[in-house]
Amino acid sequence: LISRPYAHYLIVWMPTIILAMGLLGDLFEEKKVFCIVTIVFCGISVLGKLGTAGMEIYSVLKFEGTKEFEIQAKEVVSKIPESDRDKVIAYNVKAYFYLITDVNPCYKNFNLQELHTRTDEVEMKEFAKDLSSMEAKYIVTGRKDGMYSSFIKEHYELMESNGTFRLFVKMQN
Repeated sequence: LISRPYAHYLIVWMPTIILAMGLLGDLFEEKKVFCIVTIVFCGISVLGKLGTAGMEIYSVLKFEGTKEFEIQAKEVVSKIPESDRDKVIAYNVKAYFYLITDVNPCYKNFNLQELHTRTDEVEMKEFAKDLSSMEAKYIVTGRKDGMYSSFIKEHYELMESNGTFRLFVKMQN
């Protein structure tokens, strides 16, 4: 049960765990030791999940461990004129990039596009259509190239680069 700490998983797991503990209790009425061990294991798993989920939520809200991310995100966005900050898309960048920089994405699929488009063909078609519309005047990417990087490099030129981000601006025709 203790893995990537997404807090909302507890909402799904809690009724199931309670039901499982009740069923195990009924099933093993004579075997109290087994029932107690099962209940303790489930309790420890739930508490572990609560603890890790709480830490994850706190770190995201406080942006702990992301100071360098924040500094470099603001540095890149400072190169974009205020009037154009709604004509930006961050390609394969976490969503809190937008929160930190106060940038409004111009496409529906605005974060971790590669992850979403690899698992959903509809998302892939929508993002490809959005990208080919060339509505975004600026594209912010991470350091690694992705499956749409060739399109970006063909239609946008590198304007700024730092340790975390690359800023591309649409080429003039």
